[in-house]
Amino acid sequence: MSFKSPIIVTGAARSGTSLVTGIFAHCGAWVGETFDGTPDNPKGFMENITIRERVLKPLLAKAGADPKGQRPLPELKDLPDISVTGQILTAINRQGYPGGPWVFKGVKCCLTWPIWVRSFPEATWIIVRRDPEDILTSVLNASFMRAYRSREGWRKWYSVYDQRLCELEGSALNKYVVRPADIVRGDFGMIREAVRASGLAWDQKAVDKWVDPSLFGGSDGK
Repeated sequence: MSFKSPIIVTGAARSGTSLVTGIFAHCGAWVGETFDGTPDNPKGFMENITIRERVLKPLLAKAGADPKGQRPLPELKDLPDISVTGQILTAINRQGYPGGPWVFKGVKCCLTWPIWVRSFPEATWIIVRRDPEDILTSVLNASFMRAYRSREGWRKWYSVYDQRLCELEGSALNKYVVRPADIVRGDFGMIREAVRASGLAWDQKAVDKWVDPSLFGGSDGK
């Protein structure tokens, strides 16, 4: 595994992407400088600060969409026809990337997936899926999700993410669909397979310490 074959974790917001990314990090994947925890996500967002702020958000802005990935959402036809490989390499080298397996979580990567597939054709995609109604419940309780006030408004938002995730599932060569609901019940089968396929060693003790089922209920799921 090398810089050219990152592990990219994506899914709708509040689906459990932080939980999943943390498992890869605790099994040895390099994650870089990430955002600290908040009441919305006590263990941290596990999202590389520089990549999110200087690469991912500007991609959405160039497409005329909300950089927060809430409203409006981008049309694929409006995405710039570019590669971000060079930007990413510069960003992680400045953070001391040592080489080897590395993981980037970006819920908004699914909204811009053609750019990421073009930039990293050898990437391993971890597509995080959660029951849509549980996602909507969690979104309505998250302080930073402010684009809509009603469940129906957020349902329309989710439908776009779902469509993009389906498109990504059909386009990505190396992909694993993982379900955090299984993980918090103690079923590590799929995530363990994905970790090992990414060139990492499964560390059950570290994973057990990271996974806290009490933080993944009807109103949670990061």
